[in-house]
Amino acid sequence: MADVLELKDPEDRFRFNAYRQAGQKISTLGEDINDIYREGGTKALNDIPGVGESIADAIEQLMKTGKFKELESLKKKVSLPQLEFSKIPSVGPKNARKLYELTGAKTIEGLARKLQGKKELGPFQEKTLQNVLRGIEIMQKSSGRILLGEALPQAEKIVNQLKESGMVQKIDAVGSLRRRVETVGDIDLVAASNNPPKAIEKFIDIVHGNVLVKGSAKCTIVNEDGEQTDLEILPASEYGSLLQHFTGSKEHNIAFRTYLQSQNLSFSEHGIKKLKSGKWPVKTPDIPHSVRLKLDGAKKGETIKCSTEEDVYHYSGMAWIAPELREDRGEIKAAIAHTLPSIIKLENIKGDLQMHSDQSDGSGSIEEMAKAGRKLGYSYIAITDHSRGLGIAHGLDAKRLQAQINEVDRWNKSHRDIKIIKSIEVNINADGSLDADEKMLKNLDFITASVHSSFSQSREKMTARILKAIGTGLIDNIGHPTGRMIDRREGVQADWEKIYEACVARHVALEINADPARLDLPDKMVFEARRYGVKFTISTDAHAPEQLNNINFGVSVARRGWLRAADVLNTYPLDKLLSWIKR
Repeated sequence: MADVLELKDPEDRFRFNAYRQAGQKISTLGEDINDIYREGGTKALNDIPGVGESIADAIEQLMKTGKFKELESLKKKVSLPQLEFSKIPSVGPKNARKLYELTGAKTIEGLARKLQGKKELGPFQEKTLQNVLRGIEIMQKSSGRILLGEALPQAEKIVNQLKESGMVQKIDAVGSLRRRVETVGDIDLVAASNNPPKAIEKFIDIVHGNVLVKGSAKCTIVNEDGEQTDLEILPASEYGSLLQHFTGSKEHNIAFRTYLQSQNLSFSEHGIKKLKSGKWPVKTPDIPHSVRLKLDGAKKGETIKCSTEEDVYHYSGMAWIAPELREDRGEIKAAIAHTLPSIIKLENIKGDLQMHSDQSDGSGSIEEMAKAGRKLGYSYIAITDHSRGLGIAHGLDAKRLQAQINEVDRWNKSHRDIKIIKSIEVNINADGSLDADEKMLKNLDFITASVHSSFSQSREKMTARILKAIGTGLIDNIGHPTGRMIDRREGVQADWEKIYEACVARHVALEINADPARLDLPDKMVFEARRYGVKFTISTDAHAPEQLNNINFGVSVARRGWLRAADVLNTYPLDKLLSWIKR
């Protein structure tokens, strides 16, 4: 509604901003808005900050009918191309309208053609036009893919219901979802069952949608949003090889099979096959004698079934490889040498080092955020409300920050089980200066600095900007370092090798932001930064108490980046963490 209003009447800033701010507040609520409405009706909706009477009525319409009449009516008064252009990352309603007027393009593809090779277009300079083209490229690449944060809960719901039905003995999500890739194409499931046809019927009952394929042991369903879910069933005796076959990336699977071929073995979802007669070619010392006899006695061309994934790797002479590592980044060689790192686990996390309260742009009080941390078994949390420069986030000035420090001190005096670290998320200005004075920052224990504006600076300027912030000696952590939003905004361009070196020299950590829309630092960069000796934090950037549960997405990124618990500051006990900060 905000976008349509801005396209229709850009001067009516109060009205479209009202909808935009209400949308932001609703997205960070501490509970489902459906539950709020069921329990308290429109009066309860009115109690949500930023939700007035007319917006509450609109929400009620959506609850009851799935439609919003005024929005549907207004859409007819705005051209379809403008609406489509406004969805391009980095464009927005204002620029969408100008691009439509200047080019007359009717489609996103047509707009891309008209912008190719242009040095300027009206008020748009070449750099801005290149950003628009990059946004179109991002949009086209992401078409049909689902954020991990959306796909995983869907898959877990199906898996749990099939388990509860008793129709399957084993079931797992596989593919990019099991490897915890940031976006997935489809939801792929594999299962073992004594009665595959009945399991398929139950699967169809759980996943509502159009059944594209239905066989005795396979089924494909597409839901009303166009999202595809596949299920394949094999006997339990072959489940391990099925699971391994469908989990790894294409590159991992090629590397795995290439190694096996060098050992005169081949592999499929049914098991490992001997290509030559004689003793089993792989020498794995800890294979039990009875298993070794079975392997050695197998005939040429005979398939050895594997009921577990551990068997697949074990019989191949390798250590088991965690799903997140199966990207062909050296894991096969390390598994053969049994030198894979012991990567971080969710239970290693002892606290969360970035979150926001209702004193800036969050929806939960400091007490509510602390209680949510306690529920997760944390020893500490850091409240990192924004500094004053981020006006849209109601950032803290010196007076409000001091009041917050006093509140945190009172909490820490009266609570021993979970401590609140005095902290802030300070802006890194366009010139690299920090949006807070040094005196104010020295009253705090832990300082996160983040880029929130001027994302399109050149590689040289952005590098100098971040290095200057690190060089102040005042900060402990760089928040969401690239600033990317998955499928919506590219990360900033910078000389990351120089930044990694500076972080190590100045004892500054890089954040892995666990917000499913960010997952920033991305896993490939985590993998690289780790080689420089960089330390990391994994934080949720939560704006509501229940968002602290997103920590598992950040841990998945860390695992994909081969991090050990020792590489991540918030696996440390509080005294060790504070000692590191003082360095």
